[in-house]
Amino acid sequence: MVSPKLSLTTARLVVVALVLTAPALAVPPPPPGGHIPVYLGGANQGGYPPLGAGFEGSEPQGAPALAEVSSAPNPFRGTTAIRFTLAQGAEAQLRIFDLAGRQVREIVHRAPLAGRQEIAWDGRDAIGSPLASGVYFYRLGAGGQVVTRRLVLFR
Repeated sequence: MVSPKLSLTTARLVVVALVLTAPALAVPPPPPGGHIPVYLGGANQGGYPPLGAGFEGSEPQGAPALAEVSSAPNPFRGTTAIRFTLAQGAEAQLRIFDLAGRQVREIVHRAPLAGRQEIAWDGRDAIGSPLASGVYFYRLGAGGQVVTRRLVLFR
C-alpha cells in the first residue's frame, strides 16, 4: 500500500516537469538568416496573418535581389526613409506592422531600374491616421527576398 505522502510527492513532480517543459515547446527556434523574430503567442491566437504572408516567390539566383536595407532617421518623428539597393529592376513591397503583428500600412514601390531606392513613410496607417508612438517593424520584400527591421516612432 502506498502512503498518501508518497503519492502527493509524485504528483508534484509530474506537475513541475510539465511546467518546465511546456515553455520550451511553445517557443519555436529563431528563423535562419538574421530576421527579427516576432512571436505572437505561438499559434497566432489573434487571428492575424503571419508577418511573412504575401511575400511568396522564387529563391533569388546569383546576387541577392535586395541589399543594404536601412532606415534613417530611426527613431523618427515625422517621416523616415527606408533605403535599399535592388540588383535588378523589380517591384518592392513595404509592409509596416505594430508589435501585435497587425499590418498597419502597405506601400508598393515599382522600380524600373536597378540601384539605390528609397521609400518614405510618414508614420501613418492605411487610412492616413497618425499612428501612436512606439516600436514598429517594417518588412521589405523584392525579388523573392524578404528583410525585416525595426523602427521607433516618437510623436
